[in-house]
Amino acid sequence: MSALSLPVDSPKFSGTFRRSFLLPGILLALLAGLVIWQISTLLSAIRWLDRSSQVLVAMAQADHDIDDEATAVHSELLTRQPSFREEFEQFSSRTEQQIRDLKVAVGDSPTQMENLSHIAAAHERWAAESRRQMAGSAFHAADAGWSRGLNSLHSSWQQAIRLEETLKAERMEKVSRQTRVTLALLSALCLLLCVMSYALSRRGVHRVTAAYTEAWEEALGAEPQKEEHESGAKQQIEELSSYLEQTSQQLRRRERELKQAQRLAGLGSWEMDFRTGAITWSEELFRIFGVDPSKGAPTLEEHDGLFCEGGWSALKSCIELAVAEDKPYEIELDVLRPEGGCRRILAKGEADRSPNGDMVRLHGTVQDITERKILEDRLSFQAYHDLLTGLPNRELLQQRLEDAIHLGTAAERLTGVLYIDVDNFKFLNDTLGHPIGDLFLKSIAQRICESVRVEDTVARIGGDEFVVVCYRLASEAELEAIANRIITEVRRPHQIGGTSTFISLSIGIAVGPRDGTNVHDLLKSADLAMYQAKQVSRDTYVFHTPEMIERVNTRVEIEKDLRHAIEREEFLLYYQPRIDLVTGRITGLESLIRWQHPSKGLVMPGNFIDVAEASGLIVPMGEWALDTACRQTQAWRKRGLIDFPVAVNVSIAQLKRKTFVQSVETILRRYELPASSIEIEITESLLLEDADLFARQIRDLKDLGLFIAIDDFGTRYSNLNYLKKLPVDTLKIDQSFVHDIDRTASDAAICRSIIALAQNLNLRTVGEGVERYSELAYLRQFGCDDMQGFLLCRPQPQELIERQLNRTFDLHGQASEVGEILTIS
Repeated sequence: MSALSLPVDSPKFSGTFRRSFLLPGILLALLAGLVIWQISTLLSAIRWLDRSSQVLVAMAQADHDIDDEATAVHSELLTRQPSFREEFEQFSSRTEQQIRDLKVAVGDSPTQMENLSHIAAAHERWAAESRRQMAGSAFHAADAGWSRGLNSLHSSWQQAIRLEETLKAERMEKVSRQTRVTLALLSALCLLLCVMSYALSRRGVHRVTAAYTEAWEEALGAEPQKEEHESGAKQQIEELSSYLEQTSQQLRRRERELKQAQRLAGLGSWEMDFRTGAITWSEELFRIFGVDPSKGAPTLEEHDGLFCEGGWSALKSCIELAVAEDKPYEIELDVLRPEGGCRRILAKGEADRSPNGDMVRLHGTVQDITERKILEDRLSFQAYHDLLTGLPNRELLQQRLEDAIHLGTAAERLTGVLYIDVDNFKFLNDTLGHPIGDLFLKSIAQRICESVRVEDTVARIGGDEFVVVCYRLASEAELEAIANRIITEVRRPHQIGGTSTFISLSIGIAVGPRDGTNVHDLLKSADLAMYQAKQVSRDTYVFHTPEMIERVNTRVEIEKDLRHAIEREEFLLYYQPRIDLVTGRITGLESLIRWQHPSKGLVMPGNFIDVAEASGLIVPMGEWALDTACRQTQAWRKRGLIDFPVAVNVSIAQLKRKTFVQSVETILRRYELPASSIEIEITESLLLEDADLFARQIRDLKDLGLFIAIDDFGTRYSNLNYLKKLPVDTLKIDQSFVHDIDRTASDAAICRSIIALAQNLNLRTVGEGVERYSELAYLRQFGCDDMQGFLLCRPQPQELIERQLNRTFDLHGQASEVGEILTIS
């Protein structure tokens, strides 16, 4: 071993040694420097205090010497006045020298230098004052000045001494405080450095010792093979334990996630071991069935009490079938909850067999699908029902009607379809508002349901349209009775919105298989019958007839011919005069459209206007009529034939167009025609469609300067409010009131009331459809302004009506001009 020395030259040992003791050495060096700096600071403070004490002593001595010498000089002044000046100058010079010496002693202290400057200034003032007094040989005055100056100089010295003492005391206090703080900080730092140095040194010793030992082992070549193997095995065991712990944590986490997923999905699982008969449930399955987990999974015998009636039997059958056929099963069941009520579940399961074919276990899942089924039922209801009334919609109606047709065919019974439309519902909806309109629809739906049989279906297929499907009827009389009950029940007043409102229905009835053998034909037939009921009188029902199909075909043909008529310009304008009931003169003309059909001849408007309105062709026809009437009016005005307006009828479809007023203005400008030459006639029913829109249009027309007349006044639901709001000029009394004015007291009363109303509102009245002189006489008696009718003049084409423009008509049965009244059709 003598040949082996300590390997201090080893790079590893020397590097470890340097790294271990380098930082403690640096910290100790910093500690030493801090101590030296602190001692230097204290020594400087002590030197300054010593010098300040010396200055203070010197100042006190100088003050004493100056005071003594000044006293001696003063005595000399009193005894030897002539030689005093020279001695005074010597005294003053010595005093100045003392001040300069003190400044040198003070050094660079700003406060002490300032004090000595004040003393020097006081001395200079005293010396100057003394010289001035001695120059005038006024020794007594000099003596007084000497005394004052000397006192002032003495006071300055005393003040400087006091300031120096105060400064010294403050500096002493400051140095003392700074010294205490510095010493405390130095002590703390020293303690900290010592602790750190100790810790680092100890660590360094350990590291050096370890390096020393390792170096020895390397030098000796002794590698601890056994210890390395044990250490490696230990490390592998630790790594394996860590891996097992991580795997266990992951499994626990996966288990928690699975339980959470099952809880969120309402999905529970179960398993049954065929060898032991043991049944295992998951936590979620306990929650689904409402079973206490502490009691364990129920036995097979206890499962029957968990399901609603028949549920367990159905589930057992599925399980037995799955075991027999090796197929998974799936079934929906209702389970009983301990708190009452049922929940819907979806049960799935399958069997597992061993490799040799033996049954090993049965396992499956149970999912709570109650909320899903509720949502599915709600969506299904919304898909097949009307959300407002809860009645079946069109989709479900078609299914029900198809079923009714099959059932009726199989039983050789009739199938009835009632197509119901609410009369004037749009007017009611626009007047009272859509929320109130919805309440009326619900009330109507409820009353219809109360009027039909239990097995019948009531559906809502549109805004105000309902359909009733009646199953297996013995005769049409049963349908008629149901229709009468519906009309009677709905006709009763509805108490909604604080008001009592009456509502009527129009019902079209189709009977299968006579009116159709499929859903489409039956609904179409009932729809046609409903429109026929509206045309007849409303508030009634009409059975479908084959003639209705013929009328439909006729309408289709008319519509086709109308389109060609517009392209070929086959329309004509006829004019009927409006005659003053006082003078017999013409006060206006009404333009009336006619259709010169190429094969049917002259067609009256009653045969095609309805078709034109339904098809939308009334708009181009109306534009043509307005343009033609304006052109003809301007031609008559230029010839001086008329000075009264020409009336043009305007349809609802035209007034609905927002550009209608602009188009009227364009036509008037095209023919340079004054607006007062044209009168716009609108029917009273038009105001029931969209009162606000039409009121704006009418006011705009009036602003252009046109006259406004209400045609067929009194035939609809007259709302006298619009007479107050709208700029109307003329009311035209409908011919239905004029025809029997001389025979029926009610018609006479109505005409008299309308005329009186118009007079009070400063409106002009026209009696329409006058065909007898007795009718004319009554109108004159009631104060009607004008008449219009076949009695005096039928509508005539342009070339014939020109002959009547300057004519005066005999209102008593004879014409004032030669010739009879023209009656051209």
